[in-house]
This record gives sequence, structure tokens and C-alpha cells, in this order.
Amino acid sequence: MTERLRIVQWTTGKVARESLRAILERPDLELVGVYAYSADKVGRDVGELAGLGRTIGVMATDDIDALIALAPDCVAYMPLHPEVDHLVRLLRAGINVVSTASFLTGRGYGEEARAALREAALAGGASIFGSGVNPGWADNLAATASSASRDVTLVRMTESFNIGIWAGDANQDALGWGRPAGDPGHAADIEQATLPFGDAVEAIAEMFRITLDEVRCTVAFAHATEDVDIEGRPVQVGQVAGIQTSWQGIVAGRPVIECNVRWTITTDLEPAWPVASAHIVEVFGTPKITLRMEFLPEDMSLPMDELLSTGFIVTAMPVVNAISAVVAARPGIVTYADLPPDHLDAAALGRRAPRDAARGARGRRAGGAGRAERRTSAGGRGLEDRDQGSDRAAGDVAAPRRDRRRPEWRAVRRRDVLPHHRCEARRHEPVVDQPRDQADEAQGALQRLDLGRSDLREGEGRLHGELLLHRLQALTPVVELSRSSSFPGRRARRDAVTSAAAEPPPGSRSQQRRRA
Repeated sequence: MTERLRIVQWTTGKVARESLRAILERPDLELVGVYAYSADKVGRDVGELAGLGRTIGVMATDDIDALIALAPDCVAYMPLHPEVDHLVRLLRAGINVVSTASFLTGRGYGEEARAALREAALAGGASIFGSGVNPGWADNLAATASSASRDVTLVRMTESFNIGIWAGDANQDALGWGRPAGDPGHAADIEQATLPFGDAVEAIAEMFRITLDEVRCTVAFAHATEDVDIEGRPVQVGQVAGIQTSWQGIVAGRPVIECNVRWTITTDLEPAWPVASAHIVEVFGTPKITLRMEFLPEDMSLPMDELLSTGFIVTAMPVVNAISAVVAARPGIVTYADLPPDHLDAAALGRRAPRDAARGARGRRAGGAGRAERRTSAGGRGLEDRDQGSDRAAGDVAAPRRDRRRPEWRAVRRRDVLPHHRCEARRHEPVVDQPRDQADEAQGALQRLDLGRSDLREGEGRLHGELLLHRLQALTPVVELSRSSSFPGRRARRDAVTSAAAEPPPGSRSQQRRRA
């Protein structure tokens, strides 16, 4: 049996709890330590902290040196607010990191922090990888989808949700719900709060091997037309209740990558923004490819808190399922472009470790002598250090004590199998939201259900689960997306004219005969 990877979980919040559950269920991963910020969590069993209903035998600690001494292969880093100093210590100690803490390429952390992380990772021979559902996993899906198209000119990601039921959470503080209309500095604050989507633009460009001229961000607001009663986050008429951002990667003056977000906390808005209640991926090319992603609980009869945990699961799992590939990756800051196309381990597919399996004590591994060993590139070609833009090979970087970087994985990266699309910037029409009557119906469903209120009582979980199902069904009308015939290119205009001339009007006799 392959030796299991030793994992430390960093924090025990909502996302981290789902990570812990997954790690404990995986036969190829072994939980050896847990970091806790709060003093009242230190010394408590992780099973109790994560609400697992059983003890695990691993106690939470706030002693970083003690966790480093455990010599883990990887840390699942999931705090609400990242601390670069902690990450630097881990990486320099030769410990790989997978993170959901607003990290993809490090751009959002600032160039000074990104340089410090890069240098620490290279010095320790470790890798740092960040993801989540969006940005992160969805960006990787867009790159994969593009392999079925040619002449790709734009990749557009759109996240569009009413997030009123989460608006009172601490991670919503930076968005400024309820700030006055025209409040100076609010747009800049939103840009800062959504910096990970700027990372996503960079990460997508890397997968497509595109050199961007710049990355831009635009922000727009919608305002409440009725008071919004959200516990801990009241919003009055005229205050901000809708936020829209667009992060764009620019080439030759036009966007080639867009990462768009539309979040609302009520249906009573001016302007009246409809929401798609989904993640939409559009690849503009020949053909145009559109993906719509929705995340629903497998069992809709679960209590409300378990239904809402779906969002935390899809945030945690992209990094947990990438652990083995990240441990095997080159040192430095790595993205999906550096992971093999089949980076999802088979261990994640249906095989779970017995819950009552004995967790025998493991002795500490040998001291730091192994850190002085030099990685060899034998068995696979050395990968250039893209982070520094140099030609220094991975074989020249110090390795961690147990080198799990497999030569066959170093030989194939995701961007080696993705199509190298030419990046001819063209103008595209924006997403057309759902028809007005469907949007009104969806908004009415939200108003009637009002699941964001705090009066959800114990014992009502099954009823609320049914209501949530109706709400989700009401909020998923078909979204009409822009047509690739709107491209201003000569061929696109010709095709659009030809198509329009050949297509009979709806309801005409020829159209009826064609349907028959």
C-alpha cells in the first residue's frame, strides 16, 4: 500500500470542517495536526471542534513550531484572513501548502508578499497552490472546455447569485452592504475585496499561454428600493444591496478574459438586476461553448445548516483533491496550469477510510538533514522556474525530506495539453439575463420564502429543505447568452447575415413546416 500523505489542517472554520471530513475519509491522507487561532480551541480534539460526533485523537494547537516538527507533507490552509508570515514559515520548512484563503497566483496579496512566498517556496523546495470553487475550480473547467473549440477569442466567467442568506457572515464585511449610494471609496473597497478574481484572470491567461497587457476592474452598484431585514446586516432604502464587478484581462485594448460577479441580497433593487443563480462559463470560439454550473445538495431533506454547507464543501474540495498533485509538483507558486490533467486522485472516487480505523501513533521523521538533499531531474525533464522568469531548473532547488514529486508528473502539465488558441481580441456582447417574466417569478419566490431570516428553529429543517428546493427550482430559468455572431469580425458578420436571411420568422408557415 502506498504510504499516506501527512496532512495538517489550518483552522477549523466552516470550510475547514468540510476539509477535515474529506481528509479523514481518504485512505491516502493522514491527519497529523490541526492549527487553531482561538485559545478556547487549543487542546481540544478535532472531532469535537469539527462536529464529527467522535474523537479523532488529534488535538488542536496554536504552536506553529510544533506543527512544523510533525513534518507534514502538506498543510490545508483555510483561515478567513491569511497571514503571509505563517505561509512563509511553512514553505521555508519544506511543507507544501494548498489554500482557500483568497490565493491563486498571489497577485491579490501584493507583489512584496508574492515575492516572499515565491522565495520561501523555492528555498524550501515546496509548492503552494490555491483554489476554491470560483475563482479556482471554475477557471480550470473553462480551460478544459476550450479544448473542444478553435479560434477562441474570449473566455468569460460569470457568477450570479442572491446571497442574502449569507450576508450577515463575517466574510461579507468587506463588501459594504448597506453603505450609502455614492459613498466615496466604496468601489475601491470592492475592488480590494474581489482581488482573487484578478488572480483568476492571471491564472486563466497562464493556462492559455496568453501574455496580458493589463488587468482591469470595473464596479457597479444597485440600491434597495425596500428595507432589507437581515440579522446583523440591515439595509435601508437607497443603500447598497447589489454589487457587480468585472475583472478583465486586456490584450490590444480589448478583453480576452473576463471574471464577472453579480451578488445581490434582495430582489427589490434599482436597477432591477436579475440573477442567474449559477456559474456561467462561456468560451467564444468555433464553436461557442457555454457551461452552466449549479451546486445542489444530494439530499434535499437534510436540515438547513447541512443544506447550506454545500457552499463550504465546493470551496474545500478542489484543494483537498489536489493535494497529491501539489505535493508532486515543482517548487514555487503553482496553478492548475502546472497540475497534470488527471490530478484528481482515484482515492477521491468512492473509496473511504473506515471511520473507526485505528490511528496508530507515528514517530517523527528524521531531522532536517534531508532538506539539504538536492532534487534531481532524472526520469523527467526539468521545469523552468516560471515564477522568477529564469531558466533555473527544478533540479537546482533544495528538496523537502521526502520527495514525492513523480518524474512522470513533471513531464506533463495541464497547459501542455490545452490548445494554444490565438488571442485575437474581439468585441462580444455581454450576457443577456433571463427574460423579465422569469426574473419576476424568481424574485417573487425569494420574497415569499425569505429564507434569510433568523427565525429558523430546530425541528423545522425538513420543511425548510423542501422550501429551499422550491426556491432553487424557481431561480434557475434558462439564461440567454450572447451569440458568437455578434463578433465584429468579417466572417462573423457574414455568417450572421446569412443565418438571419435563411431563418424564417418565428410562427411562419415555413417555420412550422420545419418543426414538423
